[in-house]
Amino acid sequence: MQVIMETGRRQRGISLRKAALLATLLLVIPIISACARHEAAKAPSPQPRETTLPDARLIPELREGGYVIFFRHAATDLSASDAEEPDLRDCTTQRNLSPEGRRQARRIGEAFRELGIPTGPVLASPYCRTRMTATLAFGRVETTRSLLPPDYDPPGPREHPDLPPEALTRLLSTPPPPGKNAVLIGHESALREATGASLPEGGAAIFDPHRDKSPPAPLKTLPPDYWSRLATPEETTAQHEARSRR
Repeated sequence: MQVIMETGRRQRGISLRKAALLATLLLVIPIISACARHEAAKAPSPQPRETTLPDARLIPELREGGYVIFFRHAATDLSASDAEEPDLRDCTTQRNLSPEGRRQARRIGEAFRELGIPTGPVLASPYCRTRMTATLAFGRVETTRSLLPPDYDPPGPREHPDLPPEALTRLLSTPPPPGKNAVLIGHESALREATGASLPEGGAAIFDPHRDKSPPAPLKTLPPDYWSRLATPEETTAQHEARSRR
């Protein structure tokens, strides 16, 4: 009998210790959780990827390369219009650059050279006004149908289906060669459909192809005279170096 009583006391003792331990845990767990929440609140949150590019950093960043620069073609003769079914091989069926647009394109190229902004691939829509903008500004061009406006209607029966809407998106998200910037010259309607952004003739939009964003969003949009205004007020690095070698 004594053994049975001792066993009962031990079991009651164990039960009491278990109950005490459980009560202690119920008190401590909320305190530990509160501390963990407090420490998490103090920890710095990850910095979001940059969504804009300040003026002071724009040119230094572009000199390092790695960006995609989308230009809307330079100013056109607005008294003319594209034919209903423009022939891309025949400039007379299209709205073309005005004299001011030609000067505008040349000034863009001069500013890029004076500011030391390196360019890699220069791609343009097959329209004459985009190809001419590229040639006058950068001296070279490669055409791609990915930059055609979404409402392009070729003459005659269609031999190819419409371009997929992501064609321009892929170009905006493709990194250029190291140390270079990719230049795309296209149409406002194509950019607006792909990204929601809008540009005047000769305007530009800067994209970071490494950003994981869909649709792509420009880090900065620039007016047509931005480049020439930036290059002309003071002597550029390239001009200074050239003068120093004389």
